[in-house]
Amino acid sequence: MFGRWFNAELRAAERAAAEGRLDDAFERLITLKENSTDAQALRGQVARGLIARARVGHRGGRHADALRDIAAAERLVALDSDALELRQQAQRGIDQKHEGADAVDRAKQRLRDGRLESAREAACRLDDTHQRRELLNQIEGAQRKLAQAMETAQAALAAGDIALAARVWSDAHLLNPGAALDDLGRQIADALERGVSEHYERGALDRAIRDAELAAPLRLHAPRLADTQALAAELRAAGAMLASGAYAELREALLRLRGRRDAPWLSGCLDALSHIVQGRDGLLASPLGRLASASVEALRSTSEAAPPSPLSVNAERPVPATVLMVDGAASALLLDKPVVRIGRAGSGHALDVAIPGDLASRHADIERDGDDYFLIAHGPTTVNRQAVRRVLLRDGDRIQFGARVKMRFARPTVRSQSAVLRLASGLRLANDVSVIALFRDTLLIGPQTSCHIPTRDTKSRVTVFARDGRLWARLADERGRPAGTARPLEDRGPTDFDDLRIAMTTMPQSIG
Repeated sequence: MFGRWFNAELRAAERAAAEGRLDDAFERLITLKENSTDAQALRGQVARGLIARARVGHRGGRHADALRDIAAAERLVALDSDALELRQQAQRGIDQKHEGADAVDRAKQRLRDGRLESAREAACRLDDTHQRRELLNQIEGAQRKLAQAMETAQAALAAGDIALAARVWSDAHLLNPGAALDDLGRQIADALERGVSEHYERGALDRAIRDAELAAPLRLHAPRLADTQALAAELRAAGAMLASGAYAELREALLRLRGRRDAPWLSGCLDALSHIVQGRDGLLASPLGRLASASVEALRSTSEAAPPSPLSVNAERPVPATVLMVDGAASALLLDKPVVRIGRAGSGHALDVAIPGDLASRHADIERDGDDYFLIAHGPTTVNRQAVRRVLLRDGDRIQFGARVKMRFARPTVRSQSAVLRLASGLRLANDVSVIALFRDTLLIGPQTSCHIPTRDTKSRVTVFARDGRLWARLADERGRPAGTARPLEDRGPTDFDDLRIAMTTMPQSIG
């Protein structure tokens, strides 16, 4: 019975080989264990057919198919020297194809980095005609955009529209950093510096701050702009002091500004502050002042148990990464770090924000510089649909990492230097986090739009601050002034502030 089956299978393999169905013939032959003369002859015939097909595939660039045919032939017969040489050639073909793919990736990376001339040189060395043509077309398109941006920036500079010139220059610099752009950047930097000085001199402080922020990308080409940005930071701080009624600190800040760069409006501000101080002294000397003194003594008697105000933050001991869970609000990851590292979850790299998605292992950093936040991109990143490598973030900026990871940068209030990244709908990190709090001094939680973590169905407003590396919180009124006793936030359970409940979890390592 076995002999009949063997002969039937052998005949079927012969028919398949005769009809050119080499794969069917091969599958039948490897099941035949008996080594008859007819079977050996058929094995040799099919092996030769597979080698011939492998040779054709190799010549056509189908090196992987060729290697599979050669491996099948080797299961039937011992390979001769020609077949072994063919296998080596096919393997070299695969290696060269991989090298070609690496060369394409290198050329594309140079194009993404804005190194257009280097990208052109790499593209011209590609063997793949289609890839070479496609990349050269992309490079030519980038060069046209660069030329147009240069013309627009130069025209804006000539017309006195320094803000437009700076924005266009920043976008063009991402396309191709180079000597021509550096020269134009220095011209724009000079114009911005003059503009900031003129606005400051006549008291147009909002325009002075705006122009100083536009100068951030130009700082590498004009280091003196760092002084301009420091001036803008002092102006913002002085405005916050005025808004909060910190008049003693405001007077010191204005005196520092006068020492740095005097302006006519400073005298008026200092005179007004003197009147405020005199009025306060007059009130303290009045009968009402005696009541104020009694209140001060009462407060002083309880000062031993009272924690410091949010202004007395100990910068030497940062708060560890913490997840804040607020009833009626999104969970937030609080990070008290000057540089926040963002990348792909599971990459094995040390990250502060690990995001599941098609990202680089370390895709981007958010860097705090004084009052400012900069985004430094290591992988494909856009801000407001413009490709970026380093950019100053502004309130409302829409950030996209890779193809799908989206978030929005927000600084909802001038009363706090903290900022937040709000993840797009559907994007969640570990512990259901959808807000990343870039913690600096205080964090506001409440129903108002000026809060970092907005709540629903609550009326209370809470200020979170740090003391000796721990988080504290207290109720605040609508203007952010203290309205209750400060209490530490603990891992062991939630803390209630009227109708607002806050729980926290300290993260032992980077989230994700």
